[in-house]
Amino acid sequence: MHCRDSETYSVDQVCDELALFHAAGMSVTLRQYPCGDELTTQMLRDLDVWLMEQVTGVSTTEPQDAPLPSEWN
Repeated sequence: MHCRDSETYSVDQVCDELALFHAAGMSVTLRQYPCGDELTTQMLRDLDVWLMEQVTGVSTTEPQDAPLPSEWN
């Protein structure tokens, strides 16, 4: 996860680290979110879905990009 408008973790840093992961032969998925340095409910929701897929081995049928109710953010 990366906050697109982060003041503490730049896009350049993310790209540098992704290059290291790929050079090490690791498979990495990165999601970039339209926020600053805060943690959003959408980020937590996506993390929850991913974690449950890892634990159960079952892929979710719910679209991951489905919008959350605005009052959750």
